[in-house]
Amino acid sequence: MKRLIAMVMTIVMVLSLCACGGTPAETTAPPTTEPAPPASEVYAEAKAKLEALTDVELEITYTEEMHLGADDFKTTSHQTVTLLGLGTDAFSAHYEEEYHSGSLQVHADETWLDGTMYSQMNSTCFRAEMTSEDYLDRLLPVVLIDETLYETVEQTSDTEFAFSGTEVLESWCDNGLTIPDEASATARLDENGVPDQFTYEASFQQGAADMDISVTVAIRTPELTEVTVPDGADSYTLLDTPEGPALVYLISGYLDQATAAMSTSTAVVTCQAGAFVETSVTTMAAHGKDATTIGKFDTVYQFVDAAQGSTDGYTMSETYNDGILTTVTDGGAPEITEGVTGYDMQAAVDSELVSLIPDMSVITDYDLTVIGDIGYLEFTFSEDSAIDNEKSFCEYYYGDPELLSSLASASEVKEYGGAIGIDLLTGMPLSTNLIFSMTHTIDGQDFILSAEYKQALQLASPDAYEAITGEKLPAEEPQEPAKPVFYKVTGSEGEQMWLLGTIHVGDERTAFLPQEVYDAFDTSDALAVEFSTESYTASLMEDEEAIQAYITALLYTDGTKLEDHIADKEVYENAIKVLKATGNFSNEATVMLTKPVFHFQTLQNYFMSNGYRLSSDYGVDVQLEAKAAEQDKEILSVESGEFQMDLLAGLSDELQELMLKETIEAGQFAHNYGTQELYEMWCRGDEAELIEYLNAEEDDSDMTEEEKALYAEYENALGGDRNVDMLSVAEEYLKSGKVVFYAVGLAHLLAEDGLVNTLRAAGYTVELVTYTE
Repeated sequence: MKRLIAMVMTIVMVLSLCACGGTPAETTAPPTTEPAPPASEVYAEAKAKLEALTDVELEITYTEEMHLGADDFKTTSHQTVTLLGLGTDAFSAHYEEEYHSGSLQVHADETWLDGTMYSQMNSTCFRAEMTSEDYLDRLLPVVLIDETLYETVEQTSDTEFAFSGTEVLESWCDNGLTIPDEASATARLDENGVPDQFTYEASFQQGAADMDISVTVAIRTPELTEVTVPDGADSYTLLDTPEGPALVYLISGYLDQATAAMSTSTAVVTCQAGAFVETSVTTMAAHGKDATTIGKFDTVYQFVDAAQGSTDGYTMSETYNDGILTTVTDGGAPEITEGVTGYDMQAAVDSELVSLIPDMSVITDYDLTVIGDIGYLEFTFSEDSAIDNEKSFCEYYYGDPELLSSLASASEVKEYGGAIGIDLLTGMPLSTNLIFSMTHTIDGQDFILSAEYKQALQLASPDAYEAITGEKLPAEEPQEPAKPVFYKVTGSEGEQMWLLGTIHVGDERTAFLPQEVYDAFDTSDALAVEFSTESYTASLMEDEEAIQAYITALLYTDGTKLEDHIADKEVYENAIKVLKATGNFSNEATVMLTKPVFHFQTLQNYFMSNGYRLSSDYGVDVQLEAKAAEQDKEILSVESGEFQMDLLAGLSDELQELMLKETIEAGQFAHNYGTQELYEMWCRGDEAELIEYLNAEEDDSDMTEEEKALYAEYENALGGDRNVDMLSVAEEYLKSGKVVFYAVGLAHLLAEDGLVNTLRAAGYTVELVTYTE
């Protein structure tokens, strides 16, 4: 074809020459053309046109898939957003959304006009004072794609653009605590060169979750020309925290989709007029969904009747697995029930999970406190709903809903509300709490009727299966095994010891260590760990002195309380809220008597368990202790549990406060990200990299002298003195004639005053073990 075109062109040229009668044709220079502008510039000009519009309507489809622990959660949203008078004082907006999460469906209708947002979510109607800037920040932006974020901007046709090669997310979906994986986008222009459609897809890590989002936005001229206040707007509940209802719906959708969940629920009902207290504690674990559900409920119930001077109660364990429900009451013989389906068990699980989710139709206020990446959403119920609650109590306990009100000359609602703790990075509920309290005046005396319900939650729990079956889900052998730093220590007289730097968390990589480690372990006479948690726990069950020492270290026994030892009252108040939000507020008496350093440790352990990627169950020391038990190998403790408790309890009040403050302000993400970073280095086993990381000088330029002194106290207490003692213990092992497998925290090996350097200085040969490929 190309040859044919060339021949035709040649003929045309010949004919043209003949037509000129042999007169030579004048030659002219070919016309010059400007090079086409880069695609990014063309798009930027089109984007500017869109930004200049004052009236637009957006049709948005948003899909989010969140992969968390053992679960996958999916939400979809279809939105129509009309924005009138953008960039002017006459701005107004109308928004409609159909939201789906599991079986949850929410229809939202929202209007913003003259500084007030009016919102209806299903049957819940509320309003909130809000600036136009704050309102627009809640929506997807009109211009979805920022071309400056992408390495490649390609104009694939006259009207279409493709964006790829970015290492960051668009600002509207990046909260500053995300780790991008990949993202791509497209944009389309209309006949006027204005963008009329965007698509965006991204994968990223957000907190404990792996996220995939897909967004499509169509832009058009709005059909709506005026926004008006909705009918009945005066009756809408005025809220200070308009995010509250949306957060509750988000939580409800996630609860509905959970396929692996654990919870602990506590209920305490006190009726002074009836002279009774009823208490129940239920722990629940579930794994699977619908037909595949297996589950376990353990309940402890007690009823104290002061009027009769009697106590009644029971314990009950119900386990459903393989189509059989097994019930054990008060430790008696198991009762077997057949014919119970996974669907039946799922219904019981769902009922337990949503039992404390508030009825939004009777809520009068919300207040959201954000501390780090934890949200604490407090809410208040209406007084009418409190009276209905009182009647329900009387109906349940006495068969007469009007009993107390008929006996009382007056009654007063003291408190009726609750709170929900939320992981703001994933939207997962962490805890729920409902409180009800009122007084009845009977014969001139006030009697209290109160109830408190608390629930600690963990959805997508990797431990749910084990809690039900007593067996761990098998770990899969990793494609890239860990290669931790591992040393052989020998003395001049043939003494020998193995030295492994441990890390107290892990994943499947710590369950499959290199064969060289296992070979050395198998030929060793004993295992030495920092301290054996199993033996220490056993001593707390049997040894009165150990129990007393534990209490003395953990609790204030001098008549003071937690708030007396925290100078900054904001730190104290935030700590209480975070403990409540995460379900770690067991009871007020215990929390108030516990020293800050142990609250700090509780929260750090909780953050790790809620991070899903690493688990203390896979900690190297835990794995080795289990292996030693299998081989009936002696387990030695380098330090005692009492020593470690006293070490923490002995830190100054100022240092304990600083540790607690930094933990709650940094939140889960910072703690887990830092731990994950160190763990990955541990797995790589690059000795030089680890030494540099562990011995790097901290930048203290922005610290006060007091803070510098506190950090020095921390480093001396947890490092220096302990490392000296660990060297003495190591030398004792070497001289004992036994081959000891010495496994202690990585920093105790590779710090400047760590075991590798100090053993070499003491005359021992310390050789880094090389692994075979």
